[in-house]
Amino acid sequence: GAAAGFFFLERTFHAKQKRSKKISKEIETIFNKYAQDAKSGVKLMSLDDLTRLMGGMPEEKIKALCQLVALNNGGYLTLEQFNDLHELLSRPDAEYRIAFMVADRDGNGFITKKEFQDVIVNNLPPKARKFNW
Repeated sequence: GAAAGFFFLERTFHAKQKRSKKISKEIETIFNKYAQDAKSGVKLMSLDDLTRLMGGMPEEKIKALCQLVALNNGGYLTLEQFNDLHELLSRPDAEYRIAFMVADRDGNGFITKKEFQDVIVNNLPPKARKFNW
């Protein structure tokens, strides 16, 4: 059904994120302007760099976005990951994809009942967290 199709699309999206992509000169220029750190000769964009770039967006939201595309870089984005983030945010369905990626904690393209519960409970006010599942 529709749900199975959605999960397939999400798994496809995650798989595509792992492939190398052509990066536009515009994205590369923006990255190079704001990325202030480097490790082993590779330029990296920190959370502070991204916060400066994204202006008024709360740091909590920026940090969550970074974690979606840069789980293994200690909070830093490579140029490729910055490109992935840009592509994700440029999609018309970005909010839905981001919500799905937040809930899909293990990145396997599926949301388990436990993952769903964790997201719901962690976003409820403390008094409402005693929901009977």
